[in-house]
Amino acid sequence: MTSFLLFGTIYLVLIVLFAVIYTAIDMSGAGTIKEHYLEETNLSLPALLLRSLYFSLITIFAVGFGDITPFGLSRLFASIQAFIGFLMPIAIVIHLFPNEERREGN
Repeated sequence: MTSFLLFGTIYLVLIVLFAVIYTAIDMSGAGTIKEHYLEETNLSLPALLLRSLYFSLITIFAVGFGDITPFGLSRLFASIQAFIGFLMPIAIVIHLFPNEERREGN
């Protein structure tokens, strides 16, 4: 049970961390995440953070609905986050079954 809590906490921290990164990148002008079905007009900080949290969540779990697209520096961080999201289930399996061995001939 503590392993699931640990990995859940790691996922949550990564989601929030990347959301803050996406927000900072957007505010700096080095990149953005564009919502295709919303007319953007200078989003407030809470709205920008919520959009970044949503994008971070769908990116780490590799859902990728296609309603939001990263541009500029945000693309690099989205790629990094997607790769981490791809590796996390592998880490969970390795952590849960560290001593499993395949038996030959069975």
